[in-house]
This record gives sequence, C-alpha cells and structure tokens, in this order.
Amino acid sequence: MKRFIRAGLDGRKPGALAFLAVAVFASLWGSKGAQAQNAVFQNFFTSVCTGAGASGALATRCAQTGGGTGSGNIAGDSESSLNPTQALSGADGAIAQAQALAAETLKRLEEIRDEEADRPTAPDTAEIMEFAGLSVSLQLEGQEFDRDRKASDLERGYEGSLWGGRLGVDYRLTDSWVVGSFLGFARTNSEFDADLNAVAFSPAPSEGGTDSDAYSVNLFSSYGLTDNWYIDGSLGFAYTDYTFRRDVVFLDSTRTIPQTRVITEGETDGVQYTVGGGTGYDFAFGPVSLGPYVRATYARTEINSYDEGDLNGSGLAMAIGEDAATSLTGVVGARASFALSTGWGVIVPQARLEFEHEFRDDPRSVQTRFLNDLSGTTFSVRTDSPDRNYFNVGASLLIVLPNGWMPFVDYEALVGYRDLDRTTITGGLKVEF
Repeated sequence: MKRFIRAGLDGRKPGALAFLAVAVFASLWGSKGAQAQNAVFQNFFTSVCTGAGASGALATRCAQTGGGTGSGNIAGDSESSLNPTQALSGADGAIAQAQALAAETLKRLEEIRDEEADRPTAPDTAEIMEFAGLSVSLQLEGQEFDRDRKASDLERGYEGSLWGGRLGVDYRLTDSWVVGSFLGFARTNSEFDADLNAVAFSPAPSEGGTDSDAYSVNLFSSYGLTDNWYIDGSLGFAYTDYTFRRDVVFLDSTRTIPQTRVITEGETDGVQYTVGGGTGYDFAFGPVSLGPYVRATYARTEINSYDEGDLNGSGLAMAIGEDAATSLTGVVGARASFALSTGWGVIVPQARLEFEHEFRDDPRSVQTRFLNDLSGTTFSVRTDSPDRNYFNVGASLLIVLPNGWMPFVDYEALVGYRDLDRTTITGGLKVEF
C-alpha cells in the first residue's frame, strides 16, 4: 500500500513554457498523472517562492530551497509529500456513506417484506407472523475499508474504519403501503499511507488522516403494486463535521538542508443529500422467495472551505477550498430468501448479489493556497477517475420471535472495485408494538 512518487525535477527551475508542457503532458498521459501533478506542484511552489508574496515562516522555507538560493526547488519526495490530496478524501467518504444509507433504507424494506410474506407456517407459529402496524428498530454498524493507490494515481491511499448506529421506525399505512424513517450517527477514522524513506527523507508513519462525525435522517417508503411487484423510494440528508490532518515533509532539492516536518490540522463541516428508488418482483415458491430488482441512487455532498492550523510553525499550512461531488449509481441485483418455521419462531436467511455502475462522480479539483502567501497563488488538487463497474455481495439472517421481537444481522462486501476493499457488518433488533 505504500505510495511512492518521484517527480524527477530536483535541482531544476522550470519556466512558464515547462509549466504548460507539464499541464499538457498530464492531460494526455493518464498513467503518468501523479508525476505530472507533482511537477505542477513544483512549479506552484517555485512561483510562490520567487514571487513577492511569501511571508513569515513560509519565506524561511523558501530561502532554504535550491541549496539556500531561494529558487523554490524542492526534492521530488517532498513534492509528493506536500501535495495536499488529503483534502479530497472527505467527499469520497461522504459519497460512499450517503450511498450506503440510501441502500440501507431499501434493505430495511426488504426485511419488512420478508417479515410479512404469506408463507406456510406451523400452527403454533402462525400467530407470530401476524404483524402490527408500528415497529421500532435499532441497528449497529461496523465497517473496514482499504483504498490502495498505485504510483500512477493522483490521490493517496488510505485505510480506516467506521462505526455507527441508526434508530428507525416504520408504519404500515395500508396492506400495500409502508413508510418509515431512520435517525443515524456514524464516526469514520482513516489514516493515509506513508511515503517511503529516501535519501535524507524520513516520513512520518502516516501522512495524516481524516476523522468525521455524521448525523443523518432518512425517509423511506414502499408500495406494493401487486402481491409480488413493489416500488421503493428514499430521501436522505446528513450533516458532517470533519477534521483533516497532514503530517508531511518539506525537503530542499539538494537534500543538504535538514528536512522540516509539516504538521497541520483543519476543521470544517458539510452536508449530503440522497435520493434513491427502485422496483422489484418477488417470486414465491413455498418458503422460498427469489427476487430480481433494480435501483438508482443520486448522492450530492458539499464540504465547506477551511484554513489549516500550523501545529509546528512550519509556515506551510494551507487554505483549502470547498469541495463538492455528485454521484449517480444504478444497481441490478437479485436476492433469495428461505423461511424456516420452528416451534419457537421463523428463521429467514437471505443472500443477494448486485452489479453496480457509477454514471457520475467525474474527476474534480479543489483549489488550495499557502496561508502565508500574500499573493494568493493557487494550486489545484485533482482526483482520480472512479471505478465505474463493481459488485456488492451480501447475506443476512432475520429471526422472527414471539411478541414482535426480531433480531437480524447483515454482512456485505464490495467486490471487484479497482482499488478499494470494503466490508460492512450490521446487526440490530426490531420490536413491534
């Protein structure tokens, strides 16, 4: 998972023509995008140092470059390290969480259909299959993820975890129509991969991380067009607090001046919106149910701009511009469940397989600048293109007990995504009144 990039520009001072060449090179040759991006950062840093805007500790850093000549040239390792792509991870994580919340509401509707399906039951269990109109559920969720980046990628790799919970309520308005809502909280922690050690270059164990606390509300509804054919819909909103940390290295191009560690931290907030909908058809074969379905999810996330705090006086803290991302995904899936009646309840295991395609989430950029640069020279941080096609594989177990008690557990894994592994486990309890 190590991310190592060498821009190969140590000791040079590119001019305006070279800057243009690098930009064209970056746009035409995607496999070398990271090297080109770091070369653009070198030109940005050179412009800052050779202009008249650098002040305070930033001016001190500039004076150390080029072996003390003030040329603005930094080591290739430092170009990669200082490139503030940590700021891009917030929107990526928010989009993923928004999509997961929209999918979770629709999975909840699947559980309701399993609970209320007209299946043969033993006489002593028939009474527990008679469902009340109102129910309340509590869910706890845990997730692990690992995003691996190659040397040609623009963004940093990272790994982390999420934990959270949701309190839900649903109500059956008619035999065909169910409405409900979730209130949720999720805390996410991630750490970025470290750069590799190099000559006179000693990186920290990680290049920082991102922490977030998200508070969400989701509304959902399902309507049965027939006994087997249904349509689902959901609306969601979330507010998220973010903390972005960078722990990176400044090093002169000659590698003769001791490196400077750069430790910064910035806080901001943002919002997410989701709209989801789908339809499916359940085929019943006694206690067995098979159901193909399709759904689509639109997600929009907006993260406000923020200024980093310079925690060790490096002079290299930055102002990070606002970030906004849009995603539109479509899913084609199928699920199978089996209702096993016992003397004490009904056990309903389920398995599902989904193919998902991303229609939007195009590459985007975020504007940044050094806080101590009075000229306001900006650097545009760019994202990689997302993987467009991948799969979700899941399995769950629902147990229907007397008196309206229904524990459940669900496992889901992201499969076939180019550079991301993710597994999620959700467990909970539903009670009817």
